[in-house]
Amino acid sequence: MTTIAFVTLMFLPISTIATIFGSQSFSISSTVSAEVTVARNIWIFWAISVPLTMLAIALWYALIRRRYL
Repeated sequence: MTTIAFVTLMFLPISTIATIFGSQSFSISSTVSAEVTVARNIWIFWAISVPLTMLAIALWYALIRRRYL
């Protein structure tokens, strides 16, 4: 059960932020080559996701250490 909770803590913040950014980060051209371009501000996704994930893991670890979970 603890493993499932930990995996969820790893992916939940990232998937939430990815849902918010959604389709605005990538665009596919309609030409024959169908090139995929990445938005210039994709760094915002990582700047928000990584600290949020670290915060979730730190909170989980603190609660485990105090035996609240």
